[in-house]
Amino acid sequence: MTKKQNRKKIIFLCLIIMNMLLLAFQFDCRKKGNEHAVITSVPKDSALLQIADRGWDETRPDTSVGWCAEACIQMAMGYFGKEVTQEAINKAGKPASHDLHSEDIKTALDSLKVSYLSWDEGVSNIDSFACWVREQIREKHPVICGMKLYPDENPSWAYDHFALAVGFNKDGMTINTDLDGQMLLTYKQLSSANPTYSFQNNQHQYFARAITGLR
Repeated sequence: MTKKQNRKKIIFLCLIIMNMLLLAFQFDCRKKGNEHAVITSVPKDSALLQIADRGWDETRPDTSVGWCAEACIQMAMGYFGKEVTQEAINKAGKPASHDLHSEDIKTALDSLKVSYLSWDEGVSNIDSFACWVREQIREKHPVICGMKLYPDENPSWAYDHFALAVGFNKDGMTINTDLDGQMLLTYKQLSSANPTYSFQNNQHQYFARAITGLR
C-alpha cells in the first residue's frame, strides 16, 4: 500500500468514527421513554444569546392573567430584528381567553410569519428535552419553553408558564423568565419539583418552540 493509499484509508476511518459519534449523540437526544426523570447530560460547551428579559405589558386588558407567551414571542422576534407589541401578538394568536395558551402560540407564530421548530411532544424524556433545547440554542435559536412554577397550584397541568431559553453552560440553562428577570437555573432545579421554575411535571410532557427566524 502506497503512502497516498494509506492516507486515504486513515481519512476514511476517521470519517466513519466521526459519523458514528454523531449518530450516537443524535440518538441520545431523541431517545424515548422515561429512563431519565432528571437532566443528567452535562454539556462541555456553552452559549448565550444576547436577549434581554422583558416583562408583561402592564396595559394588557386583564391584569389578572399573565402574557408570558406574548412576552416570549416579543423577545424572540426582537432578537431577529422585528419589534412587535404584546397586544399585536395576543391578537394574532386569537385566544379564546385573555392570554395565549399553548395551542394559540402556533396560530400567533404563523400569523406573524415567524419560522420555528417544534419539540416532539411524544417524547417524554426530560434529558432528551434539555438536549434538544441546547441544540437549538447552539444554532442561535431562542426557545419558548413550557414551564412549571413550584409550589404547584395546578398539578393537572403539564405547564402553567412560558419562558424563553437563551443560553446554557455546564451548570444549567439561562432562562428569560418574564417574571423574575434573566436567571441561570441549574439542571437539578429544572428537573425538580422544588420551589423554582422547572421543566418537570407529573405528566412528563414537555413543550418547546425554537424560533429560527422570520419569513
